[in-house]
Amino acid sequence: MGEDEGRGAETPGRIDTTNERLADVARCRGKAWSVLALTLAPPSSELEESLRTRSLFGDLAEALGWMDLDRERFAPYVALLDAVAQRADREPAAVRGDLEARHERSFEGPDAHIALEMVAWMSARCGEEGSAWAAGDVERAKALRLDQHRFLEAADVAAVARFCRRLQATDQDGLYGASAGILLELIRTESGRDHTGSVVRKVFGDGGG
Repeated sequence: MGEDEGRGAETPGRIDTTNERLADVARCRGKAWSVLALTLAPPSSELEESLRTRSLFGDLAEALGWMDLDRERFAPYVALLDAVAQRADREPAAVRGDLEARHERSFEGPDAHIALEMVAWMSARCGEEGSAWAAGDVERAKALRLDQHRFLEAADVAAVARFCRRLQATDQDGLYGASAGILLELIRTESGRDHTGSVVRKVFGDGGG
């Protein structure tokens, strides 16, 4: 076999491996957004079960596993979720009632609507991107990734940041405060540059997550 022929024979394998890795990353990113869709939705039996069994943390660990140092920024919020889960295991009825009351008073208004729409949209598009990479549909996968960047560029990040800060202030040691911190960090990670951080700094001064 000639040298050029050997190189050509290796190319499909390298492409397949790259697509598989990109598919895994897209699925992980989608899982992170899906976890937020669950924790920010009205309290449900699914949420209670995911907290009680700690499956939520397995999903989060998988969702953040593709990151390097960036995942350390999520650690304080994951720890908060763990504290909520421990209480949910001990006092399920009390936690359910508390979550319902907090959700009812904290998820009103346009800022909350914008944030929830962002979470749902990103969860769906990341899942579609992962499927496209896995199927070898590179052009569609790239288009979906570009759509996500464009979506975040056009999104009202300031409104989402206001919503997150309000949750962190009113539920700083609870599920919604933790979810708000994760959402802010996800936006920063997904933006791929300082766009989100600069917007958050304009709204809140220091831009902290």
